[in-house]
Amino acid sequence: MLSIIAIQELLIQEFAALDNDRELLVDYLIDLGEKTEVLSPSEKVDAHLVPGCLAKVWLVQEAEKGILWLRTDSNASITKGLASLLVRIFSGQPCAEVVHANLFFISAIGLNQFIGIQRSSGLDYMIKSIKAYAKKTCARKINFS
Repeated sequence: MLSIIAIQELLIQEFAALDNDRELLVDYLIDLGEKTEVLSPSEKVDAHLVPGCLAKVWLVQEAEKGILWLRTDSNASITKGLASLLVRIFSGQPCAEVVHANLFFISAIGLNQFIGIQRSSGLDYMIKSIKAYAKKTCARKINFS
């Protein structure tokens, strides 16, 4: 499995191929979202909703032996694509690495300038939710000082 840093570097390369074209970026995010596994109706419950997101974003988070596993869905295509990026980066990673991860790909791609303030805030809420879950559920034995 690639590290969080290596996955972000791959994302930066993928987005560089879009040549800062807003329309291509949006189409790419929508395409990523369409390729994401759809959650079952039983998983689309309030307990899995990410608070603070304008669109509905369901985030199923599980931990097994200190490894974080994520699945996500959304009722908005672009948001679903954004969530799929986080799943790609964090799912299958050790919780300690998730908690301490620096997500540099967002600024390197210039993602916030393309997706707007509301989606940027939603992306931040998703990241905070993932890191909080990793810290609380997976990483109880880790020293966070």
